[in-house]
Amino acid sequence: MKRHIVTLAFLLSTTLCAQQRREVGFVVRLTGEWVCLGNHRDLRAYERLYSGDVIAAGKNMQAGDSIQIALLAPGDESSRTEIRKCVAAGVCDKPYQVRAAADSDNWMLRVVAAAERFVQLENREDVFAATRGTLGPEEAILNGDALDFGAALGPVSPGEYTVKWTRMANGHAGEEFTSALVWSPPLAHLDLPHPPADGVYRVQLMDESGETVGAPAFVAVLRGAALQHARESFLRVQKSIAGWRAQPQPGDTAAYRSLAARALMAIDADPALTETPHE
Repeated sequence: MKRHIVTLAFLLSTTLCAQQRREVGFVVRLTGEWVCLGNHRDLRAYERLYSGDVIAAGKNMQAGDSIQIALLAPGDESSRTEIRKCVAAGVCDKPYQVRAAADSDNWMLRVVAAAERFVQLENREDVFAATRGTLGPEEAILNGDALDFGAALGPVSPGEYTVKWTRMANGHAGEEFTSALVWSPPLAHLDLPHPPADGVYRVQLMDESGETVGAPAFVAVLRGAALQHARESFLRVQKSIAGWRAQPQPGDTAAYRSLAARALMAIDADPALTETPHE
């Protein structure tokens, strides 16, 4: 009897998600109900995954439902994504078992864990997709000592704009102000009412007619030593995302913009994330 109990305990420990196994990745995005077999836990965006986890479609799945998983091996070139999707109602890919890994990108997993706190940042991820075919600003870290907004304006056409700044504190909107912007690449001239304090801002461009240009973006304004450390850390996040873009899938743009924004806020909120960006 005792042997049977021990055997049963062993089987349970090898089938339940997140039970004493190496953390190797996370859920980038999903639509529909996807579960981790064993304990039938519903998965959510940014949930970390462990070697041996088995991901499967849940109930009431519809055509087009999908889940994207990022597997974070050390080194940006080693990271990759896996996709499972449904081609019709109730007709989905077979379950996927997360591969075992001898090692994983622990620093990136720490960033993802911290970024999960800011899921409330935007409830609709499609706000990160460009609107009406126009390209807007991108996530960036700006030098507060000599504010160069050009780092966030790569895709934006030259011209005169109004920038609406919204200070973000722990994922929640706070103080707002506007500034005039003249964008003549590579120079961006800002007429600011006052120098912005260090922190993360939600920025939205508007043209001369008051129409929004592209989607909102998030920028971190930093100074001194914090600036360089945060830039190095955010660059590492961007490199990981760039590697995943080599395997394009529908919905990637919104999901990756959302992840970049939340990672930016996590790096700003937790200085510890910038201490060992190359571990």
